[in-house]
Amino acid sequence: DGFWGPEEPSSTLTDKFAQTWGFMVEKVIAHPIVLVSTTDDRIEMFSPTFVIQINGGLPVSYPVGQPVSFTMTVKDGKATNWVGLWDQGDAEMNDAIGKVTAALEAAKTSDA
Repeated sequence: DGFWGPEEPSSTLTDKFAQTWGFMVEKVIAHPIVLVSTTDDRIEMFSPTFVIQINGGLPVSYPVGQPVSFTMTVKDGKATNWVGLWDQGDAEMNDAIGKVTAALEAAKTSDA
């Protein structure tokens, strides 16, 4: 998804996010369990119920849910590492992404 590497300037993060997941996902609903570790500068978040509504800015949304885990390392008040884990092979999520991608392509073709 294009998010990788400490050499990338943090200023590009929000731009990339807006063009990828931030663009495809209309809403996030989570009920996280959060653990803050002051001894190793980490924040752990696990959400057994993490629901995203995928729509790509179109009127039809596809809600999909699965458990997720995020780990963020913080040094001197700045996030230095962020790792998110979820099942990228989830059939329901991939079906929703496929439907939205196809609808976006069809809208692009009809606008041409």
